[in-house]
Amino acid sequence: MNIHRIALIVAILVLPLQLTLAHASTIGVLWADDPAGSKYEEHAGLRTALQAIEATWIEIDANGSSSKQIEDAIGLFDQSVTALILDPVDTIAASRISKEARLRGVPVIALGALVEDPWVVSVDFDYRAAGRAIANNMMTETPGQSFLVLHEEQKNPEDNLFLQGQLDVLKPAASVGRISLYQETINPIWPQEIAKRNLEQYLFPRDDQIDAVIAPSGEAAKIIADSEFGEKVTIGAPASDVETLGRINSGRQMAGIWLDRRELGKAAVAIAMKMAMGESINTTTITIEKPDHLVQAFLLEPLLVTDKNLQMKIDAGSLSPPEKCRVASNDMDICEGLFAQYRAVPVLFGTDRQQNATLSGVEYNDQRSGKLQLGLAWVTVPEDHRFGVVERPASIELPLVTITFEKEDPKAHFTIASINTLSPSEFHAYATQRLSAADRNEGHALVFVHGFNVKFEDALYSTAQLVWDMQFDGLVALYSWPSKGTVKDYFYDVDSARQSRDKMSAFLDLIKSVPDIQKITLVAHSMGSAALIEALADQASRTDFTPYDDIIFAAPDVDADDFASLASRIITFADGVTLYASSSDRALRASKSLRSHMPRAGDSPSSGPLILKGIDTIDATAVSNYVFGINHSYFANDRSVVDDIAALMLSGIRPPDRRTPTLRAVSSATGAIYWQFPK
Repeated sequence: MNIHRIALIVAILVLPLQLTLAHASTIGVLWADDPAGSKYEEHAGLRTALQAIEATWIEIDANGSSSKQIEDAIGLFDQSVTALILDPVDTIAASRISKEARLRGVPVIALGALVEDPWVVSVDFDYRAAGRAIANNMMTETPGQSFLVLHEEQKNPEDNLFLQGQLDVLKPAASVGRISLYQETINPIWPQEIAKRNLEQYLFPRDDQIDAVIAPSGEAAKIIADSEFGEKVTIGAPASDVETLGRINSGRQMAGIWLDRRELGKAAVAIAMKMAMGESINTTTITIEKPDHLVQAFLLEPLLVTDKNLQMKIDAGSLSPPEKCRVASNDMDICEGLFAQYRAVPVLFGTDRQQNATLSGVEYNDQRSGKLQLGLAWVTVPEDHRFGVVERPASIELPLVTITFEKEDPKAHFTIASINTLSPSEFHAYATQRLSAADRNEGHALVFVHGFNVKFEDALYSTAQLVWDMQFDGLVALYSWPSKGTVKDYFYDVDSARQSRDKMSAFLDLIKSVPDIQKITLVAHSMGSAALIEALADQASRTDFTPYDDIIFAAPDVDADDFASLASRIITFADGVTLYASSSDRALRASKSLRSHMPRAGDSPSSGPLILKGIDTIDATAVSNYVFGINHSYFANDRSVVDDIAALMLSGIRPPDRRTPTLRAVSSATGAIYWQFPK
């Protein structure tokens, strides 16, 4: 088999002759869908190569339509393109376009797809070689003798070749008794939880027999690595994503295959230019499933990645700073160095939202998972950040879609650079590392619980904005319960917040168990206050409970009478409790109207705010009275309130007017004292 190495392609691109040919040729490029999406790496490599030789090209996006792609191809042929680079929508489009191209004498190069057509040259990776490389490595490095090969029920040609490559190595070894070989078929379209159960069913019966598992995808490898079998078996997979490199770095996966898809784009351009001038290309004929299913392919050599060459891959320059951070398992020193240009805030989190696994990392939605999940996110703060503002791209939310008017830019917007899931031990290790690096807030942990109508990513942005503006450099943690993130789902959020109490309680226990923590401050906003109170009540019922240092309730969306009846218990949860209230809070007014006009604990009516023994109540009406504002997030938006919270956390001084002299003590009609920001 002829394997053409990437170095050869680069050499072709820089030939002076190639520059001359480029000016005489027009290359057509047809994308199956938006190339800025799933094909962005191929697109970047292709454009880099075309620009390097000053080529003329025309590119069109088919928007996933086979018929449109066929029409687009005919249009390009009518414009006399000299070669066509094709990212086919499907086999129908590939076949029709190839037939028309052959009639017109236009060479076709299939980009990252194996097309069974003698007129088409398919530029792809050598997946069979990848399968052999994984199997050989694992046979060499795995102490045991039993292999389980998982393959997908609905295989594409690349998956089939990867499987063939594994069996090229493992079957002969099994036939002479060197190893035991098991094979199982899995369904690639299972939802994650079903996939987990089904993968485990293949491992449970053979718990003592299996030493190594070769998974068909990064998703399957992740499920196995995260299961109870992850520490018992050696794992290999063909995935080329950043998560795979991260598992290899942390020792949770032995080997993976890195496929640099930018090189596919560069190779396709080099071949298109040669074929446009009538030059022949040395291709390899490969068989797909059946003997008569033949593909003429130009194959790039895949890179086997293990812990031995991982650093070389990281240093090669093809990974962005967020990707390098994720590979480094969010190592604080590495990530802070990588994100220095963006001013990044690390946020440890716990959540009981459902998780979505994506190619770009991890996301959490608005559904309830019923379990505590842990992780670490890095949130970047823009260069021109204004105090109290979460800068995000301008957008309009419609009932079915959000329309965004500008591209996300770390220099102008808060962005999520990286999200990684963590085990409890990884969570502990990072928390300890973060605490040891703190200066201003040494040994201090801040735990934030968000309120109503907040999506997971928005909770991260708000947490980062608050701690950045407070200049807090201790341990930052967020608990995100499954809010729908929409105004109309108020009562869903009420139930979601409260059902999170046991998971939140477990998260707080985990924070308390981190070594070297000297002080913990809990900040709950709006509806999050109700969930926090219930979680703390659960903890306080235990004989080994120790109070927290401070609890801050910011605009609590809790029934005022209910809060008052619980006050005697709430003050036992911490050494100090603070309540911020405002009469200008329009969100609490709306909540009040939904609750038969019963007052909320965070409201400050004409008779004055809620004043309770042992709780410092601060009326923030004067600094939260914006004509066009909802005035519900003043605790993070207004400098006076943020500075007071920062002073409380830094000094612990009470009463409030001793740490913030601008606050003035006010006596209520009953003689009880509360504090008020001046107008």
